Amino acid sequence: MRERLPITHEHYYAGLGEWIENRICPSANGGVAVFQRYVTDRKRAEEELRRSEANLADAQRLSHTGSWSWNVASDQLLWSAEHFRIIGVDPETVRPSYPSALQWIHPDDRPRVQEAFDRLVRDKSDFEVECRIVRPDGTVRHIRSLARPVFNDRGDLVEYVGTIIDTTERKRAEERLRESEQRFRLLAETIPHHVWTYLPDGSMGYWNQRLIDYTALTSEELRRGGWAAVHPADVPRVEAAWRQAWSERTPYEVEQRLRGPDGHYRRFLSRAVPVLDDQGELVQWFGTNTDVEDRHQAEEALQKAHSELAHVTRVTAMGELAGSLAHALNQPLAAIVTNGGSCLRFLDRDAPDLENALEAVRCIMQDAERAGEVIAGTRAFLKKSTGERTLLDINALIHEVLVVLQTEIRRHAVAVRDVLATDLPAVLGRRIEIQQVVLNLVMNGIEAMAAATDRRRDLVVSSACQKFDGDLIVLVAVTDSGIGLGEGDPDRLFDAFYTTKPDGLGMGLSISRSVIEAHGGRLWATPDVGGGATFQFTLPAHSGPSP
Repeated sequence: MRERLPITHEHYYAGLGEWIENRICPSANGGVAVFQRYVTDRKRAEEELRRSEANLADAQRLSHTGSWSWNVASDQLLWSAEHFRIIGVDPETVRPSYPSALQWIHPDDRPRVQEAFDRLVRDKSDFEVECRIVRPDGTVRHIRSLARPVFNDRGDLVEYVGTIIDTTERKRAEERLRESEQRFRLLAETIPHHVWTYLPDGSMGYWNQRLIDYTALTSEELRRGGWAAVHPADVPRVEAAWRQAWSERTPYEVEQRLRGPDGHYRRFLSRAVPVLDDQGELVQWFGTNTDVEDRHQAEEALQKAHSELAHVTRVTAMGELAGSLAHALNQPLAAIVTNGGSCLRFLDRDAPDLENALEAVRCIMQDAERAGEVIAGTRAFLKKSTGERTLLDINALIHEVLVVLQTEIRRHAVAVRDVLATDLPAVLGRRIEIQQVVLNLVMNGIEAMAAATDRRRDLVVSSACQKFDGDLIVLVAVTDSGIGLGEGDPDRLFDAFYTTKPDGLGMGLSISRSVIEAHGGRLWATPDVGGGATFQFTLPAHSGPSP
C-alpha cells in the first residue's frame, strides 16, 4: 500500500487579512490530522523579495548593467538576465563558465583580461577591466567589469560578486567628443583669429597657437588672463567691460590694443559668449580676438581720401562759381568807388555838403560789408575741414549758403523762399561738410530749373524738427520746380560717378549722402507731382552737453 504523504497548501483569508498554511498529515489510526499556522509575515517577505528582484532586473536593464557571481569552491558562474542580454546569448542554451565567458572577449583584448583575472585569483583583490566583446552576431560592444571578493568569518575566500556594464554608447559619445575637440582645435589653429576660453575661476583655460605667437606671453601669463599684452591705456576700459559681461552673463565685445612680438600695438576686436549648463551655471567663456588694425587703417585712408575728394569737389564747384562771384564782388566794389568819388566831390565844394557826404560814406560801408560777406563765405567753402564737430545752427547755415549763391540765384531768375522752423534745435556736426551738402542741393535745384521755360522757377528751402522712433531729428528739404527726377530708381542719383549732367563728375550727391550718413542721418530724393523734385536730409538733434 502506497504511503500517504503530508499535504500542504496555503490560503488567503480576506476576512482575517491573513495567510494561513494548512498541513494535512496521516494519523496513526488511519485518519488525518490537520495543522494550521499563520504565514503572513513569510508571504510578505517573499513578495517583497520578488518585488525587489523585479526592480533590480528593471534597473539592470535600464542601466545596461548585468551582475555575476563566481563560487570559488564549486567553480559555479552565475549571470543575471541583463548579463546574458549584454553578451547577446540565450540563457536557455548557454551555461556560463570561465572558458565560455572568455570566448566572447575580443581576441585583441583577451590576453589582458586573462592577466587581470589571474591576478584577481592570486591576490584575492578587487577586479576592474575594460574590454570589447564580440557577440554571436559579430557586433562589437564595449564593457566594463568590476568585482570584489567575499570572505567568510574565518577569512576564507568564498566567492566573487561583480557587475558588467555596457559602455558602448558612452565610448561612442567619448569618441565623438574627441573628434569634435580635435576638429575644434584644428579649426582654432587654422582660422586667422586668436581663440581662447575662460574658466569660472577667472583663469584662461585654452588659447590657440596664434595667440601665443602674437603676444609672446608665457603660459603662466596667459593663464592669468594675458593682461600684460593689453595697452596700459586700454586696461581700465577693457576690465570694466569684462566685469560687466561676467556679472550679467551677457556677450562681451570690446576693441583693444594688443602688443605684438615687435613691441608695437595693433587694434583687435575681442568678442566672447558665456557657455552655461542646464541649471544656468557658468561652464566657461568662449572668445576670439580679431585683428582690425588693417581695417581701421583702410577706413582712415578712405576717410582721408574722401575728405580730399570732398575738398576737390568744393574747389571745383567754386571754380564754376568764380565768374558769378567776381560779378558779385564787382557790384559792391564799383558802388564803393562811385560813392567814394561822390563823397570827395561833396567835400571839395566851397561849402562842403556834409549831409550827402555822410550818406555816401554810409553807402560805402554797406557795400563793403556786402563784399565782405561774399568773401567770407567763399573762404569758408574753400577752407579744409579740421574734422572737429561743433554745435551748428542749421538755419544760420542755410542763410550763409543762400548769401554765397545770390548771384547764381539772380542769374537764373530763381525765386527762393525759405520756410525755417523757429524752434529748431542744434545739431552736432562738421560745419563745412554740412554747408557743402546744402550748397550741393541748392545748386542742383537751380541747375534742374535752368532748362524749364514753361513754368516759374521756384526754390523752397525748409527746416523742421520732428520725432522719429522717439528721438528728435532736424529735417532739411530743398524743393525745386525743375524737370524732375525722370524714370528709374531715385537712389541711383547717389551712386558714385552717376550723373545726368553732360559735364558733371557724378560725385556731389554721393559725397553728400556719405557726409549725412557719417553724421547719423539720411539723405534721399522724391519726385514731386507735376514736375520738380525734393531732396531731404535728416540729422539727429543734439540733446547733450557741448562737445
